Amino acid sequence: MSLYPQQQVLHITPAQISEHMTTTKNKKTVLQFWNPNCKEVKDILKQYKAAEAMHNDTDFYFIAITSKDTLITNAIKDNNYPYKLYVADAAVNPDLYERMASFCKKMCALLNI
Repeated sequence: MSLYPQQQVLHITPAQISEHMTTTKNKKTVLQFWNPNCKEVKDILKQYKAAEAMHNDTDFYFIAITSKDTLITNAIKDNNYPYKLYVADAAVNPDLYERMASFCKKMCALLNI
């Protein structure tokens, strides 16, 4: 049994988020992209943890742009992070440097914005 709620890295697509948003229409949703391969990971996760704890009425999607799942599992473990962290699924765009832009374009198209 793990001390952390997330047993594996959660890869997510715009379609999955869009589907969830349409089923929870009255709930606020926050999408935030981040780079788990930087020296500020501890500070980033501290801020994410505070936001999640303070806003129970909001769905948070903290989406890492990475191809290294171990960065996420280590970040969870090293920072005692109790909430879910996501990775932008490579199917969105295999090019790591273009993945966030592609993810956002697809989200906007699905949400008609």
